[in-house]
Amino acid sequence: MTTKLTVLGCGGSLGIPNVAGRHGNCDMSNPRNFRTRTSAWVAHNGKNFLIDTSPDMRSQLLRENLAGPRPDAVLYTHSHADHCHGIEELRAYYWSNETQVDIYAHPFHMADLKKRFDYLFYGSGNQDLYRPILRPHEIGQGKLSVAGEEIAVIEMTHGDMPCLGYRIGAVAWTTDYKAISPAGLAALAGIKVWFTAVADWDVPHPSHAILPEVLDLCEQLGNPRTYLIHLNPRFDYAKLDAMTPPHVTPAHDGLIVELE
Repeated sequence: MTTKLTVLGCGGSLGIPNVAGRHGNCDMSNPRNFRTRTSAWVAHNGKNFLIDTSPDMRSQLLRENLAGPRPDAVLYTHSHADHCHGIEELRAYYWSNETQVDIYAHPFHMADLKKRFDYLFYGSGNQDLYRPILRPHEIGQGKLSVAGEEIAVIEMTHGDMPCLGYRIGAVAWTTDYKAISPAGLAALAGIKVWFTAVADWDVPHPSHAILPEVLDLCEQLGNPRTYLIHLNPRFDYAKLDAMTPPHVTPAHDGLIVELE
């Protein structure tokens, strides 16, 4: 069993630097502080899974030489703009062989995606030209069978809405959460690598976990190899790396982690 995760992006909702040129505390002489929006490509047992479709999706896949392979499924964590606004890029996969792209999401977020991007689900106007390109699947609790592979669903809360993380093999991806449910923590048991969002050094946030909370969760999970994602301009790469335990490291765009 082989799992290879490529971090397409590890930045917050605006990326670093943002379009106004702001980069906060990040030293832009360090290339690891250049961050596109958070997303991942996971190759597992010969299957490909895309976690979220960030607004930077096209450039991310081209940068990592992943343009071409078709994802066997797109797994959405939630429908906030920084995690889904690259959804239109999925059209290219449909046009390559006229096969709809399978996407998976919590029912709450699938309804939101259908409302905002209805033409991708139902087509628009001339159906010969603008056909439905997506095949939606709503996610329930527990484990998910996708393309013949078992994926564990990590139930979380993000402010007042649900959010989903995913465990593929011994690697887990949890972004944008304030709390992980007991069932979600159980699904994380025994992981070897954990990608987790962090929002602030120590100032409490209503919808995101902050660094002390993440470190506490890490300890509960047995201190797996942990990479921090969804990093905003408060977090300079070198400073965050220096301020965290040896098993906890900031992620960076283009990071590749492989497990046999």
